Amino acid sequence: MVLLLSACGDPHADYACDDGTSYSITLTSSKAIAVLEGEGVHSELMRVRTSTGLRYRGSSYELWIDGDQIVLKTAGVARNCRVK
Repeated sequence: MVLLLSACGDPHADYACDDGTSYSITLTSSKAIAVLEGEGVHSELMRVRTSTGLRYRGSSYELWIDGDQIVLKTAGVARNCRVK
């Protein structure tokens, strides 16, 4: 997983998506919660079990982190994003 450490010590990375949108993701130190920010969004997603990568789910968003890529899904639309 390619996540950079922020000043507060939590893993953090910025992503650029294929559709031109950008998001920032910060994981808590236990990786139990992912904070998604960008494009007017601020959402906390809870980690769910998966066989590969990290997967998080909230009320409106679902997020898969696999290496330097993420897939962000909302309202049935999936965005493919890579670390900036």
